[in-house]
Amino acid sequence: MQDLIIRDVRVAGPRPAGNEVLEVDQDTPLDWPINWLATKSGEYGGQVRARIIAHGGGFYSGAIVGSYGREYPWYSQGGAGIQFCKQGIYLWTISKFAALRGKLVQIDIMGCGAAYITPGREGKDGDGNVLCSRLAQTTQAFVRASTATQEYDNTGPIDMGRWEGTVLTYGPSGGVVKVEQAPSS
Repeated sequence: MQDLIIRDVRVAGPRPAGNEVLEVDQDTPLDWPINWLATKSGEYGGQVRARIIAHGGGFYSGAIVGSYGREYPWYSQGGAGIQFCKQGIYLWTISKFAALRGKLVQIDIMGCGAAYITPGREGKDGDGNVLCSRLAQTTQAFVRASTATQEYDNTGPIDMGRWEGTVLTYGPSGGVVKVEQAPSS
């Protein structure tokens, strides 16, 4: 399986090692990396794993976020989406990923608390479990994400190393199909 790595440059450090790496920032439209993944997937016959390196979780402070003009409370530990490209990965942007339906085997979200369920936000924005489940259903791929803060080495090319915390894998139907504790990446 071929790894396709997309790194949002707001994650500090040098470019990750790999043959297929795309770097994006806060001005990159979300459609751009989605189209890149679809094209690259075709080149590899669909046998690809997308690895998204981006900040996750509790980075909102009540400020307006992105071009959608939505306001958020402070989330303590993640589950509040992924700071990725201009629009981010949130419940209301998941539909954009329909262009990847059936084109990927797996998506790893290498961001802090991406699968965390913020207390009081169950089933709404702030529920990383719902976010990851819907991403898996929309793309018909396995989605893997952690409920914990992720540590990484950025002294050379970014190396995410082992996962931290509880890592959940969601199947194409959206259900959790695997639970791991700090597995190797």
